Amino acid sequence: VEFYANKKLFRIALFHFFLTISSSFLVMLLPLFYKELGASFIQIGLLASLFYLPQIFESYFSTIRNKHLAFVISLSLAVLLSIILFFSSNLYLLLLISFLLGLALSCIAPIIQGKAASYMPKAKTGKLYGMQFSMIHLASAIGPFFAGIVADGLGLRYIFIVSAAIYASLFILNVKKHII
Repeated sequence: VEFYANKKLFRIALFHFFLTISSSFLVMLLPLFYKELGASFIQIGLLASLFYLPQIFESYFSTIRNKHLAFVISLSLAVLLSIILFFSSNLYLLLLISFLLGLALSCIAPIIQGKAASYMPKAKTGKLYGMQFSMIHLASAIGPFFAGIVADGLGLRYIFIVSAAIYASLFILNVKKHII
């Protein structure tokens, strides 16, 4: 109840929820997309590694001074890279885009988490983080299902456009509501 009553924290959690849904689209469908383009299993494994590798820099990203600027640039980059994925068919370019997209998303996560922590009373931080991460895990679970629906109806490439639309919507929402 306290989690939902804290409006600023709940807005950040919802923001992170939709960001995670969009990101989970890519985690599931990028390998399928690469396979459709004729990638080998080694290239598909490299793709996943390059997408996840930037997460090792999250602790560095949490120390960036101008977090708002880093957030805006990273979310804008996520929109742009998702659109490029829609149009691209070059496997090597896609590997680079996967790394850059992973880098952009890895920059966003600690900024969101830090902002969320600033709205949590110290005595309830564990419980409130637990609630926030439950929402994130739910998003990770349902995102691929919705991505599958879009892919079945429109084709794999359209996942990237839907993802770009979600990122763009989050960007506009942040500009209007100053969530982060």
